[in-house]
Amino acid sequence: MICSSVKAVVKITYSNTKLAKLILDSTQPDNINLPPYIEIRSAIKNNSLVFKIRSWKELGSLLYAVDDLLQCISSIEKLKL
Repeated sequence: MICSSVKAVVKITYSNTKLAKLILDSTQPDNINLPPYIEIRSAIKNNSLVFKIRSWKELGSLLYAVDDLLQCISSIEKLKL
């Protein structure tokens, strides 16, 4: 059992803030019913979309969450760009 957490920060820079907000808004429904050991916080800073992901389980669960998030973003970018 892990008492401390493992963390990752994903920062993606877009051409403008409007596009970053569009991607952020599109990913929010996927971040609602997360497992209790995963936390995802997101913000827009200038033209960048920043996700802070934390897992209170093993590293594999953090990597799975990051991979899932990036796949989701990639799908959205293909549809909206």
